[in-house]
Amino acid sequence: MENRRSNQPLWAIAPLTLYFFFTLSPGATAQTKEHETDATFIDRIYDQSLTDGRCYPWLEYLSLKIGHRLSGSASAEKAVNWTKSMLDTLGLDSVWLQPCMVPHWVRGEAAQVRVVSSKRAAHSHWPHSLWEAR
Repeated sequence: MENRRSNQPLWAIAPLTLYFFFTLSPGATAQTKEHETDATFIDRIYDQSLTDGRCYPWLEYLSLKIGHRLSGSASAEKAVNWTKSMLDTLGLDSVWLQPCMVPHWVRGEAAQVRVVSSKRAAHSHWPHSLWEAR
């Protein structure tokens, strides 16, 4: 293939180049300053979390004091209320609980099931005696 050069004179594309240079430069500078401000703020949050972190003590409290938190259980409700109270202590603009529907699961009575006969038992790698009724 032949290398073709544009036959357009330089003065024909100069106005377009100048237009983009002057219209995009201030925006790019503003975005850079805004990005630097955001990056500095995020660095401050990161440094604060490393030096004054509360997440591990909070996790310990949730795990050891409140315990298991199955959906719809009393412990789950207690954990939600406790977490809201902790967020209230941080001095945030607003903290609220969003109403939502949470299914409530109740454990039924314990049951035991035994496999007495199974086609799978004959082809299983388990010892056959594990599949027999006792």
